[in-house]
Amino acid sequence: MIAPARENQTSPGTTQATLKIELRLGSILKLNALERFVFVMSALEGYSYQDCSILLGCSRQAVANAGARAFERLANGAEVVAMEWPARYPRACFTLSEI
Repeated sequence: MIAPARENQTSPGTTQATLKIELRLGSILKLNALERFVFVMSALEGYSYQDCSILLGCSRQAVANAGARAFERLANGAEVVAMEWPARYPRACFTLSEI
């Protein structure tokens, strides 16, 4: 019979995978909604700022500003993670280049 998995079950690599996901998505999830949508739509999905502005119902200037803020915040966040990495995760078994 099929039953839901127990909540406390984890596979051996779950902690490491969770850490990688947290590092990759954490800074994106901290962006405000417009910045996050513009970043995902333009950088990850390949939409133009014009398409983003139409789909999101705001001006191209607002989309361009949100995109610039998103990239700036993500770049600053990457610098902070790189500086804090050894202190926060001393027992990590992978390097930043693998992330």
